[in-house]
Amino acid sequence: MEINFAILAVLAIAFAFILSHRLQEMNKRCRKLEQQLDVLLQHFGLTAPAFPLPSPEVAALITQRDRRIDALRLYRQQTGLGLKEAVEAIDHFEKNPPQTITNNPATSSDAAESAERR
Repeated sequence: MEINFAILAVLAIAFAFILSHRLQEMNKRCRKLEQQLDVLLQHFGLTAPAFPLPSPEVAALITQRDRRIDALRLYRQQTGLGLKEAVEAIDHFEKNPPQTITNNPATSSDAAESAERR
């Protein structure tokens, strides 16, 4: 019985070591990719958005003042951001609506045409 426990313990330690090593490798690769992306963005004169853009569902909730908590909940679920970051993002999108929220004249006329067809 003691031999089985010892073998299990050794296997668990080996597995943890291998997992830790793989995680370190993945972190290095991720940092390298982020550096390459930063170089590309700088080369093309682009900047990364401060926050992930909201989905159309979240964008629709943002426009409804009484649905702010629902927008936060859904945005956090979709992006994986923490509460503080999600609140900052929703505040930002309320003040500076992304294109998915703004009233685009072409979109408004398309909506009017589709309503007339019904």
